Amino acid sequence: MPRHYCLDPHDPYAEHEVLVEFEITARGLRLIAAIEAGGEDILTDLTETQCEDL
Repeated sequence: MPRHYCLDPHDPYAEHEVLVEFEITARGLRLIAAIEAGGEDILTDLTETQCEDL
């Protein structure tokens, strides 16, 4: 599964990153996780727009 680091959408100062993980599907990529520095998956806390930005 592809992974990469992106800016944390909850960080207003753009100083922190989240590790995002995708699943490859027939339609393309699907975001399945957004792990913050503390190890917590914050994907369920993100809005649809924030997920699209990642």
